[in-house]
Amino acid sequence: MTEGAESPREREPVVHEKKMAAIVATSAVTAGLSVERGLNDTRLAVLAILVGIGLTVGFGAPGPWWVGILAGAGSFAAGCVLIHWKPSRSRLMSFMHWLTDS
Repeated sequence: MTEGAESPREREPVVHEKKMAAIVATSAVTAGLSVERGLNDTRLAVLAILVGIGLTVGFGAPGPWWVGILAGAGSFAAGCVLIHWKPSRSRLMSFMHWLTDS
């Protein structure tokens, strides 16, 4: 080696320094959603059909007047339960989609 050259072991390490800063911000966002459920045309039609079935069964039931009232109220309640019950409602919707080709 030449006289002016230093061996790798004698060299000082090279240090690179860099100053950095980071800003972290948080914000709170609150979103609210309200759904107003009203009676639209379809719901009113379903209600009218259920009331019509109840009245038909009620006036068509033979016997004393209270039998007709019980039969009408029972058929109305049964229709409401069948529409509200999920398996029955899904079968009804499948039938309606098949019927209307959609």
